Amino acid sequence: MSSFLIFIAEPAVGGVVEKTFFGKHKVSIGSLYNVVGYWAYQQGAVLGYALRNNLKLLAKLAGLLGANIHDKEAEELTISLREWLRKMALEQLEEAGNEEKTFYHLYTARELRTFGIKNPRWPSDKALKKKVDTKFVGRVLRSSFIKGVALGLNFPTEFINFWEYTYRIRSNSESKETSKIVDLETETQPFRTLSEVIVEICRSTISWASEGSGILSRKEIKYLEQLVIENE
Repeated sequence: MSSFLIFIAEPAVGGVVEKTFFGKHKVSIGSLYNVVGYWAYQQGAVLGYALRNNLKLLAKLAGLLGANIHDKEAEELTISLREWLRKMALEQLEEAGNEEKTFYHLYTARELRTFGIKNPRWPSDKALKKKVDTKFVGRVLRSSFIKGVALGLNFPTEFINFWEYTYRIRSNSESKETSKIVDLETETQPFRTLSEVIVEICRSTISWASEGSGILSRKEIKYLEQLVIENE
C-alpha cells in the first residue's frame, strides 16, 4: 500500500520521469520544481486548508502521525506540530516578501533560487536541465507537500488569496509578459474553484483509504465525506 502522498502525486511524477540510457530514472530540476513540487505544494496547501479544524487527520495524511497513536499522545503532538508548521509557513511568506501573489512565486521561484536560478533567466538556464535521481525527487516531493500543508493550515486567508490570484483569468498581454519569466505549463491550467479541488482531494483520500491502509478511522472517513457534501 503506497503512502497517501505517493498516491496523489503519481500523475505528476509519472509525467516527468525520464529513463536514461542505463535504465535509471531521472527528473530534470525544471520539471521537478515546476511540475512535481508545484503540484505537491498546492495539494498540501489545499489539504491543510480543508482540514485545518482536524489536525490529527491532517497529520496522519501528511505522514506526521502514525495510525495507532493514542488520542492523548496525538493531542500533545499536534500542538507542537502546529507550531512547527506555523513557523515553516511564516518563513515562506516572509521570504516571498512583496513578490506577485502566485504559487509560482511563493513556491517554485523560491526553491529554484536555492540552485542559483532566478526568474528572468527562465527557461534558458542550463541548471534547469540538470537531472536528479528518484531519491532526490522523493525528498522534494515530501518537503513540498509539507510546506504546502503548513501554509493552508496556518494562514487560510493568505492561502485563499494566493489561490485566487494564481488561477484568475489573465489578459492576453499579461500572459505574454508572464511567459517571458515562467513556464506556462503552470500558468495556463484551467480555472478550478477551491471548492472543486477540496472535493477532488477528499474523494481521492477516501479512495486511498478504501484500499485498506487502516490509517484512517471510520469517523475520519465520515469527516471527509461531510467535507465533500459541504463543498459540492
